[in-house]
Amino acid sequence: MRPFAWQAFIGTRSLLKKIDRLFTLDRNVALAIACVMFGFLATTDYRTSYEISLSTFYLLIVLLVSWNCGIGWGVFFAVLGFLAQTTVGLATGFPHSRPLYFFVGVGSRLVSYLTVVVLATQLRKLYDREKATARVDFLTGAANRLAFHEFLDRELARQRRTGGAFSVAYMDCDDFKSINDKFGHEQGDRLLRLVVKTMKRMLRRTDTVARLGGDEFAVLLPDTAELVSLRILKKIREGLNECMTDHGWDVTFSIGIRTFNTPPQSVDEVLSSCDSLMYRVKGSGKSQLAHEEFRAGAK
Repeated sequence: MRPFAWQAFIGTRSLLKKIDRLFTLDRNVALAIACVMFGFLATTDYRTSYEISLSTFYLLIVLLVSWNCGIGWGVFFAVLGFLAQTTVGLATGFPHSRPLYFFVGVGSRLVSYLTVVVLATQLRKLYDREKATARVDFLTGAANRLAFHEFLDRELARQRRTGGAFSVAYMDCDDFKSINDKFGHEQGDRLLRLVVKTMKRMLRRTDTVARLGGDEFAVLLPDTAELVSLRILKKIREGLNECMTDHGWDVTFSIGIRTFNTPPQSVDEVLSSCDSLMYRVKGSGKSQLAHEEFRAGAK
């Protein structure tokens, strides 16, 4: 790719990211931006009279507020835009051959603004629903690998900013395949669901349990040092073993826990380090629990 084309590509990508941020704003920030934009727009509209049409910009404000703040604020700014344009028309003495035409014009703009409000809020609901679904394991209801990666990235950012430690546990269900072979995949799926249900019941609200694939799970313990993480995972392991015994399932659990007192280089380093520890535990005889502190470059 030529240098100019590459720069154009990078510039366009950067612009799209900035535009995207406008539609993922905090509610209060979005309202503040909308108020400033509306004040500037209304002032400009009044001074330029009907020489310049600014209705499209009112529409953008309505879209921004509807997406970030909901239908109530969207309707409010839609009506506000309608009133602003009506005021400008009255101040200029109706710039049409008949006053009726003016009111039909601004009325149609109000209808279009309200239509955008309804469409934007409905699309936001669908967007939020799909975003949540894309981060949940469909079988167990746990977070999936993508969501776990995002939670872990957020915890790394917190640690770099405020310090402290966090812990991550990787867990594998020993001999899970035998359950599918003996009782069928329906029982195997039930087992996986009960594993997640049991862990969620014993974890704190700030913790995250994720299914990474197959019969492998991960647990993120934010702002948690060695002793607390060991206590939590021992309790979980006991609860899981009791659950397996109650259902007559000959399954145990190999668990590797790493505590990160210093920030690793990346999320991938966290995942690789924990995965390596869990498989060393599994290779040492299964049904074991081991803990190690993270050391840069160690496996």
